[in-house]
Amino acid sequence: MTWCDKLASQPTVGIQLDPFYGGNETIFTRMAPLVAKLGTPEKPEFSAEVPDIYTVKIQREDGFQYSFDAHKASVQFQHRMQFKPTSGGLPVAQLISSPKVFSSLLADATEMLIEAALLLPEASQRHIRRIGIITTTAVSADDLPPGIVKFVEYLSRPWSGRVEAINSTIVSSLREDEQSIERCIHTITKPEDEEALLTLRFDWQRVLKKSPLVSRRELDKHIASATEGALSYFEDLAVGNAFDEGA
Repeated sequence: MTWCDKLASQPTVGIQLDPFYGGNETIFTRMAPLVAKLGTPEKPEFSAEVPDIYTVKIQREDGFQYSFDAHKASVQFQHRMQFKPTSGGLPVAQLISSPKVFSSLLADATEMLIEAALLLPEASQRHIRRIGIITTTAVSADDLPPGIVKFVEYLSRPWSGRVEAINSTIVSSLREDEQSIERCIHTITKPEDEEALLTLRFDWQRVLKKSPLVSRRELDKHIASATEGALSYFEDLAVGNAFDEGA
C-alpha cells in the first residue's frame, strides 16, 4: 500500500496528443457511446459542460470527470457529496463517489481514459506525446509523510521555520534518456489557519521522444510504464532522502 492509498489521495491521469481543432461538438459526438452507458434514459448519471469552443467536460456521478480539448484528454477523480432528505428532519450528507483507495481509483481512471482516447476524433492518426499522473492529497500536518515534512522544513529554512503559510510550486526535471523526458510539478499549499488541511499536488509527466500512434496496445503499454514511474517517484518523495543534509 502506498502513502497515496493511506492518505486517500485523489488521482488524475492524462495524455497529450497531436492537436485536432474540430470543436467541442465533434468531441461530444464522438463520446456519445461513452455517456450512453451512464445511467438510464430516465436518469442519466452524468452532466456535461463546454467551457470553450474546443473543450468538453463530462462529470460522472461516481466522482470521475472526463476532460477533453484540442490536444489533451484526462480523467480526474474527486469525491462528491449529496444531501439526502429525511422525514421530518434535516437533510443528511451522503458520499456518492467511490470509497476506493488511490491505486484502485487510478486503475479505474486509466481504463476510462483509454476507452475515451480511442473514441477521440481521428484517434488512430494522432500520436501520444505526453503522459501525466497526478496525485492530490488533503492532509493534516500530523499525518504528512516524513519526506514531505522534510520538504516543508526545507522550504521554511530561510525563516528559521517560522513560516505561517506556504503556496509553493516547484517544476523540476527528473531524468532524460533516448526514449523520454520526465519531470514533476510539485505544489504544496499550507493555509494560515492552523486547523486547515495542507494540499499536496504532485504532477508527474513523461514526454515521449518517439511518439507512437494511438492504439489500445500503445496506450496500455505507455500508461502502465508511466504509472510505475510516477508511483515510484511519489514514494521517493514520501521517504524524502533528497532533503537530508549532505544528500
